[in-house]
Amino acid sequence: PPNDQIDVEVVVQFAGRDDAYGFKLRSDSDEPARTGMLGLLRDGFNNGWHVWIDYDALPEKHNSTLIRVWLTKPPA
Repeated sequence: PPNDQIDVEVVVQFAGRDDAYGFKLRSDSDEPARTGMLGLLRDGFNNGWHVWIDYDALPEKHNSTLIRVWLTKPPA
C-alpha cells in the first residue's frame, strides 16, 4: 500500500511471512556492507542455511529496512 513502502533495490521475503525487508544497493559509502549483505542472502539461499536479519521496524508497517544479515548452518 502507498503508506507502507520502502525505497530499496533489494527486497527479501521469507516463506510463510507477509512482511518484506529491503535495503539500498547504491554507489555510496555503505555500498560494501550492502553488497556483503546481498552475498550472504544468496549464500544462505543457495546452501539451505538459516538466514537471520536485523531490521528497522516501524509500528504497524509490514515493510522494513534491513540493517544486518548473518547465517548459521542448520544442525547436522
